Amino acid sequence: MLNKSSKSEEERRIESIVAKLSGIGLVINDQQNMTQLNEVLSGIGLTYDNLVDMTPENLIAHLDRFHFNWEHMQQMADLLAGWALPDKARALYTHIQQNSKVFSFEIMTKLTQL
Repeated sequence: MLNKSSKSEEERRIESIVAKLSGIGLVINDQQNMTQLNEVLSGIGLTYDNLVDMTPENLIAHLDRFHFNWEHMQQMADLLAGWALPDKARALYTHIQQNSKVFSFEIMTKLTQL
């Protein structure tokens, strides 16, 4: 089990990755953009192609292995929705709703908008 300082470092690392991904955006036809996106995704053991090919269930398991908390998982789902990967975003939102201890109207709204 991670101690508090390690967990805090891990949370900061994931937060940094999610923030960088949010700042990049997605332009599939732009090689430089895709290279930058893949460099950031490599911090969580992914590439964009892996992400596209991965089943929603495997994506959830992958993010769990990288210790994504509910907030970071929701942020990742928001990114996936913006990147036109609604099946993966829907799976993450549903996973959060079913497994976190708090019901979120915000997530329910996002689910209905997909």
